[in-house]
Amino acid sequence: LCVILGLILTRLMGHPNTITIPVTALLVVGTGQNSSKQGVRLYVARRVFIQILGTALLILPLLYLKIRLSLAPWLVVLLACAIPLVILFCIDYRWHISPMYITSVSVSTLILATGMVQSTRYPLTRILLVFTGGLLGYVLSAIVFPRDHGADAEASLEESVVRLEKCLQAVRRGDLDEGMRLLRQSDALFTGASASLANVTDGEQRK
Repeated sequence: LCVILGLILTRLMGHPNTITIPVTALLVVGTGQNSSKQGVRLYVARRVFIQILGTALLILPLLYLKIRLSLAPWLVVLLACAIPLVILFCIDYRWHISPMYITSVSVSTLILATGMVQSTRYPLTRILLVFTGGLLGYVLSAIVFPRDHGADAEASLEESVVRLEKCLQAVRRGDLDEGMRLLRQSDALFTGASASLANVTDGEQRK
């Protein structure tokens, strides 16, 4: 749905060769599996914020290089990214504005810089596409297919009990390696159950 609807929206918006909307929607849906509706909204907001901040830091050095110096586009991108990346990494280290390592400030800055070399209007297009993709992902993950965090926690706890029983049997027969493997799996399931329970809102059924 993210890919199909995302590509349709991309075509309707006049950018048929851009994958920003479906990719953003996929990232939002992936995040929404283990997060509350508020968490998904925050994720979308942070993605859009990174585009705006990256544009603000890039636009002056990039325009200066394009107007003042006759450089190859790849060199313009290289020089224009240098200062903004340092600033963005310092900000991200302090406040953790980047929602995921795979969509870190470096990736967003690089995409913005390469797009701005071709067209100074690209940042507005990029921000609009990211917002649209984020909105699509939010609708799919939080409204069309909402997570039942209580049921998720229950399933994780039931599976963890099974793994712990097997772990106990392995330890009793002296198979410590198998016991450790099962214990780690149980620990991961408990962590997932805890995260799911933390996302159960007051209006949802509690188990």
